[in-house]
Amino acid sequence: MLVKGLRKLKYVDFSTSYSFTGTFLRNLGANGGGNHLEVMLLRDCMHLKDIEVERFMGAVLAGEFKLFRHLDISNREGLASEGDWFHRCYSASFIPIEQLLEERPNFCLVAEFPKGSCSYVDAEQPITSDLNSEVGLTYQLSSQASDGSYLMSTSDNSSDSDQGSDNEDGPESSFVTYEESSDEVDFLSG
Repeated sequence: MLVKGLRKLKYVDFSTSYSFTGTFLRNLGANGGGNHLEVMLLRDCMHLKDIEVERFMGAVLAGEFKLFRHLDISNREGLASEGDWFHRCYSASFIPIEQLLEERPNFCLVAEFPKGSCSYVDAEQPITSDLNSEVGLTYQLSSQASDGSYLMSTSDNSSDSDQGSDNEDGPESSFVTYEESSDEVDFLSG
């Protein structure tokens, strides 16, 4: 699927896309058509690479995507590592969450990973009353799911963390649902 000319795209849901790696995220900023993007759901994208999410969040921290407020990178299979598809990342520790929430206090990051894996609360760090020292007091974990995963949020958000691919109740303007085919999604400011 190739998407062009959607300058006012606000909501995009690529959830459960098997072949989506996230490479297109590199082209969203700098007049790539993602300036109006507010919500991106990348839940359970089997081949989503942690490095692509890290690069995208670096752009967010650099001041791009000023309207962007919600990212879901939850993945029951973990995120794919850059060099090895079979090596999975079960942690969002590559995202500087404290810095993100200092600069974007209303940002909602959802990063739910399976129980028993090394999820956001690193196995090497002891769990304390604030979950761990890396998390700190800058943001709150709004809930812990029954499977041990966490929903990370900074505000009482009315959006459901598991919006899946059903977009009937989504924003009435500007949304795209990615149907599984390839990672060839291109946003242009046209």
